[in-house]
Amino acid sequence: MNNHIENKDDDYITSRTEQKKSMQIYVKIGEQLLELSKKQLDTIPLNNEISDAVNVAKKISVGNALKRQLSFLAKLIRKGEYEEIQAALDNLHQKDSLHDKISKKAEQWRDRILAEEANALSDFMTKYNSNERQKLGQVARHAIKENKLQLAEKETTDKITTSSKYKKQLFILLRSEINE
Repeated sequence: MNNHIENKDDDYITSRTEQKKSMQIYVKIGEQLLELSKKQLDTIPLNNEISDAVNVAKKISVGNALKRQLSFLAKLIRKGEYEEIQAALDNLHQKDSLHDKISKKAEQWRDRILAEEANALSDFMTKYNSNERQKLGQVARHAIKENKLQLAEKETTDKITTSSKYKKQLFILLRSEINE
């Protein structure tokens, strides 16, 4: 079935279905913009009109008003710098994905260091050429000690009252070392 209506000048007019489908792309971009924090939105190149529409839409929680505002936002995006906005959103999502991967690696190393202690710590320092060897070793020792206390506490009382201060510090240090 041909979705195009032939015109006298051999041009075509897009059908309403095609128009609606193409508009959905812009609506999805608008939805992605609404999910961003203020800081993240500042990194996206938005003109004042689109920025105002996003701010209004963020104030609307649900219902038809939000749907209408999203449609309006999609219309503005279509008229504006669609490619620039999409590229900035893609770049932002790549950074988030990279941050998640680094955090997952750091979490795995932390758990391995807590389980295997010195062997895993030396493996980490060798693999990542750590600049903070002394600090990393010190925090790792405290985290291992803290972890043992928590495990002993859990066995006796089924509750953990000891804080995870050093485990958190170890995670942050590992993440910063992996990130470099």
